[in-house]
Amino acid sequence: MPRPARGRQYQRGPHLYQRNGVWYAYTPSCPKGTSLRTRDRAAAERLFGELLARGATAPAPRGARGLTLAELAAAWVSAPHGYTRRTVECHTERVASVVRWLVAHGATTPAEVTPELVDAWIADRSTTVSRRTINRDLRTLKVCLRWCAGRELCTMPPAVARPPLREARRTTRRVVPSPTELAAILEHVRADLRPAFAVLASVGLRHEELRRLSVGDLHDGAVWVRPELGPAATAEPTKGYRERKIPVAPAVLEQVKLFLAWKADPKRGHLAHKNQLHRALRAACAAAGVPRCGLHDLRRAFATEAVRGGVPLTVVSRWLGHRLTSTTEAYIAEYRSDGERVAPVPLALSAAADSLQKAAVQTSPFESPVQRNKRSGPVR
Repeated sequence: MPRPARGRQYQRGPHLYQRNGVWYAYTPSCPKGTSLRTRDRAAAERLFGELLARGATAPAPRGARGLTLAELAAAWVSAPHGYTRRTVECHTERVASVVRWLVAHGATTPAEVTPELVDAWIADRSTTVSRRTINRDLRTLKVCLRWCAGRELCTMPPAVARPPLREARRTTRRVVPSPTELAAILEHVRADLRPAFAVLASVGLRHEELRRLSVGDLHDGAVWVRPELGPAATAEPTKGYRERKIPVAPAVLEQVKLFLAWKADPKRGHLAHKNQLHRALRAACAAAGVPRCGLHDLRRAFATEAVRGGVPLTVVSRWLGHRLTSTTEAYIAEYRSDGERVAPVPLALSAAADSLQKAAVQTSPFESPVQRNKRSGPVR
């Protein structure tokens, strides 16, 4: 008689369990499990006992003794996570804005962050930004406090670990400058900064990759994008940590060389700062009569023009450094001139219309002898 199947049983309380032959320990302080890094049961039981003894006598987290939210945020931002410079700046701005609001409303420590206070912050933030931005701000704060809780700097407040808000799906594509508009922008941009914008628009680099570009990155008729050399804690990595090769035309290589020559000139400065480029791009758009666009729109314009020119999407995705082609598809934008396009007549419909017209002429009962002679030719 077959044995009845038993449902999956869960153990409660501290216990040992195996995963791929390695022993893990479950404790209330580590609900996701801690690897004991051993396959021997006796060694696992000994380490498990030491872990329980250490947890029973562990001191209270430093956050319970008065470590503030601002100090926790500063510790998280200054830690070497391996993020790019732009990611660190974005995380710093997001977590600082949330912490400032919480401190202004009386929550200086993680223990004082209540669900009611988080709801009030969401209601206040919803008046100026979208739900997408709110979810990103809350996720950044959650990652920050989880990192601090893992290092026993504080306790994770349950109010932060709430589910995200439901976001509205984007139904419209972003509009980027067309090749004609882009040529007008490059014509009106400052002469000394024109090579920088030409490189952004014709190679599809990010701003931080443009700043790191050097003479050694040009060989074999291509532009190479590599992570910065140096210690892992201080070097600036590429986004996604992927090295990529972008083959370009000789005219584009000349623009890259002009930019590198401008960058190496000590009289003009060795870096193209983002604010400097933003101001120059804003002034060029106003002078050319083109709606304002951003630096990253030049990267989207590069991807859009490449795909419309017949380059496969997989190749464009490799040039941009995307892991998924779905990310590249989101970069394919629209031109303002696309709204003036008229749908073409299908070939099948035009062929059917021609055949119907010929059949109507041949079988018309109202055809006169003169029309018949013109159609069939002179009578001999």
